[in-house]
Formats: sequence, C-alpha cells, structure tokens
Amino acid sequence: MRDKHGHKCSVVPDALAGFFARRSNTIRLIVLNACYSQALAERLREQIDCIIGMDNTVTDDAAITFAETFYGGLFDDDTFQTAFDDSRDAITAEGSSERNIPQMTIKSGLSATHMLLFDPRTAE
Repeated sequence: MRDKHGHKCSVVPDALAGFFARRSNTIRLIVLNACYSQALAERLREQIDCIIGMDNTVTDDAAITFAETFYGGLFDDDTFQTAFDDSRDAITAEGSSERNIPQMTIKSGLSATHMLLFDPRTAE
C-alpha cells in the first residue's frame, strides 16, 4: 500500500480485520489483491462469505489480470467459483507462473459454486 505521497506503507492487519468484521452483515466478498494478503483472508474466514487473498508476492500484471477477469466474470453473472477459476486461467494464459497465488477462502457451510454477486431472488 502507498500513502498519499506515494511512499510505501503497511496496513495494520488487526485494524483492517476489525473494519471488515464490523461490516460483515453487508459485505459478502473481499478481494485482497496485494502480496501476502492470504493470512488476512484466513483471519476473516468466519466473518465474510468469500475472501480472495494472495498467498505470495504477485506481480502487478498478474494482479491486474486476475482482477479484470474476476470482476468481469461476476458482472457477467458467473458464480464466485467460476470467476475465480477463469481468473487463474487468465493468469496462466498470459504466460505467468503465478496461477496458484490467488487463494479463495469461503465461510464454513457455504459453497462458492453457488454464490453470485447479485442474488436473482432479491433483484427488482
């Protein structure tokens, strides 16, 4: 992360975890598209339905490819699992070996194969 002057800075994991945990009744999905963010994803496992984190360092190109493909899939009504799998495949398709760095963590009792960004039962 960078501060307002463009200098590298760290985010305090407890503060970020607390922020998300307090909003767990309205947040269903978090994408932590930063290096080594999987540890934070694991901390939020029981508060948030689905969290994606990075299990290692990730290049900007791979992170951007992942995000573009993932969000595109969600807005095309793919399930979280399909969007995630397609995004990892897109990283590989660009010749990167970073396919397995993005990791998806799901709350106990839920399945990403049935989760949609927009629930058709609540759409007007």
